[in-house]
Amino acid sequence: MSVLYLKPGRPIWVGPRLGLQDLQGALPRFWCRRCGAEVFMAEHSLCPRCEKEETEYAKNSQSL
Repeated sequence: MSVLYLKPGRPIWVGPRLGLQDLQGALPRFWCRRCGAEVFMAEHSLCPRCEKEETEYAKNSQSL
């Protein structure tokens, strides 16, 4: 098992994922750097909600 602890009580999974794995019980790949939610997508540092907010903020900033 490839588990890494970035902070106490916040483990992440750093190994390969096996097929047909139940993600609801799996360890996250990372923790969102803005809100602290679990992130299951590899190489992402934001959860989908914060990623969407950041994208919308960037669009609004460019339109001003």
